[in-house]
Amino acid sequence: MTTTRYYISSDAGAPPINSTQGSYAAVLRACLVAGYGSGGSAKTGAGWTEPFAASGNIAVFQNSTAAGGTGCYVQIDETGTSSAGPVKLTVYQSMSSLTDGTNPTNSYLAYRLPAATAKPSTWHVCADELTFYFSIAQPDSAAAVNIYPFTAGAGDIASFSTADAYRYFCLGPMGSFQPIFANGGFTSTSDIGLSLGREYTGIVSGYSPHSLLGITAANGAIFGDDGYPITPSLNGANNYVMPALVVRNNVVRGKLRGISIPLFHCGIDFDSSTGHSAYNENTSFAFPGGSNLSLFSLYKGSSSKAHGGVLIEQSLSW
Repeated sequence: MTTTRYYISSDAGAPPINSTQGSYAAVLRACLVAGYGSGGSAKTGAGWTEPFAASGNIAVFQNSTAAGGTGCYVQIDETGTSSAGPVKLTVYQSMSSLTDGTNPTNSYLAYRLPAATAKPSTWHVCADELTFYFSIAQPDSAAAVNIYPFTAGAGDIASFSTADAYRYFCLGPMGSFQPIFANGGFTSTSDIGLSLGREYTGIVSGYSPHSLLGITAANGAIFGDDGYPITPSLNGANNYVMPALVVRNNVVRGKLRGISIPLFHCGIDFDSSTGHSAYNENTSFAFPGGSNLSLFSLYKGSSSKAHGGVLIEQSLSW
């Protein structure tokens, strides 16, 4: 059984994400491998390893085969030369060095480093030995509140086939302010920010874009935004969620571990006075059986100003 762990930038001893190249990797290293803090406030790492010494603003982390993982390698590349330069995530089936690997997923943005004049980003990481997700709210100045929230992640899905050797995934925005977790339906084969190393059969080479199957509100709302009812149940007291099903070519391959799709309004709205999303970044929802689902926000900075979120289990095993 795996152990779910929750990390947040306000923890004592937590490393910051700031304008310094390598700060994204420092956060993942602390959360996945080394831990941080001391005494009663110390948090241990999630059980991953770092198989190669980081160099040139590139780092690689590997999930745990002992805990049942594929042993996939997650590369984080911070070689962009400015705050506007992208930080990229890519997942490989195997690697022999920081830059050489086999059967990679597509690369997605882990967004960008804050400007030197901006305050550090607020971040959340939820992880176990096989999978991690992180949500970062990006400031645009020293005085601004954290805005531009987004979510990305990597590791293994929960495949519905025990023989699925390519069940490792990478997800994140494909460009600045682009949404992920879009409802692609059963037949979508286009890349919307989620890919696996290969098809589950392993026959076709090259990364395999997948979509998530969810319920989209009539107005095209992103999961959990104000296009959904606040209390969708008959008695008005219950909130409902569904698994984040991973789909391609009419096949439900599995589901994202630890993630639930909210079928209700999570409290994320567009704030017309600021032009950004407005939400409580520490929002969580209690569900039966001791489940505690933490809100990870999504953002789309277009004329439609669509906002939404997903819920990630921070207490129970994934």
